[in-house]
Amino acid sequence: IRLVNGPNVADGHVQVYHDGRWGFICHYGWDIQDARVVCTQLGYNNASSAGCCSQYGYSFGTYWINNLNCTGSENSIYNCSDFSWSNGTTTCSRYDKASVKCTGSYSMKLRPVTDGTLRLVAQYNSAGPNEGNVEIYHNGTWGAICHNSFNIKDAQVVCRQLGYTNASYTSCCSNYGNSNYKLTWLSYLNCSGNESRVLDCPRGSRWGDFSNGCGRYSIAGVSCTGLSNKITYLIFIFAAAFVTI
Repeated sequence: IRLVNGPNVADGHVQVYHDGRWGFICHYGWDIQDARVVCTQLGYNNASSAGCCSQYGYSFGTYWINNLNCTGSENSIYNCSDFSWSNGTTTCSRYDKASVKCTGSYSMKLRPVTDGTLRLVAQYNSAGPNEGNVEIYHNGTWGAICHNSFNIKDAQVVCRQLGYTNASYTSCCSNYGNSNYKLTWLSYLNCSGNESRVLDCPRGSRWGDFSNGCGRYSIAGVSCTGLSNKITYLIFIFAAAFVTI
C-alpha cells in the first residue's frame, strides 16, 4: 500500500499492489474509519481526513478495491470485513479515487522518509514497482528529478539507493506519466555510478532551480533490476504483516 500524487509523504491517493500492478481504492463507501486503517498500515498514528473525487489529479488507472468497510480498529485493510479484490471491474471512473491525510509520527522504522529519500511513481497500470518516474523527498515535499543529462549511471545510483542491484534502462520525457507534477527538485545529476545514494552525486543545479526549463514533461525515469537481500527481507516482512493468505 502507498500514497501517491499528494503534496507530501503523508497525504495522497491510496494505491494497493495486486496481481503484479498498482491500483487505486474507489471512494464509494470511503470514510474516516477506512482512512484510519490505511494510515495505521502505513505506520502513522491516525488520519485527519478521508478524501474523495480524485482530489490530487484525474489520471487513469485500475481500481482494485471498492466499498471498503473498516471499523477503524484494524491494523490492515485486508482485515476489514467483506474485504475483496474487484479485479479491476468497477463502475468507478478517473474522478473517483479515495485519498487520505495521515497524522502522527511515522513509526515504521524500516522505511524512514528523510531528505534525499527516493521513490518511483508511475501512472500506468502496466508499470511494476521497480520502475517509474524518479521522485526525491526534500524540505517536507516530494518533487521530481529532471531528465537533463540523466543517464544510466545516474539510474544505477537511484536503483541502488532503492535497494535494487542495478538499472536496466533510463527514460526521459515523463515516460511514466506527466500529470500532478508541480515541483522539480534536482537537475543535471552527474553520478559516476558507484555512489550509494543520489545526494552523494555531483549535480549542476541547486534544489528547486527552475532556470533549467524542467517541467511536467521533463521527468527522469528508471527501470530497476535485481532485488537486494535488504529489500527482499522488507517485502517478506510487509507480506507477513499485512496480507492474509
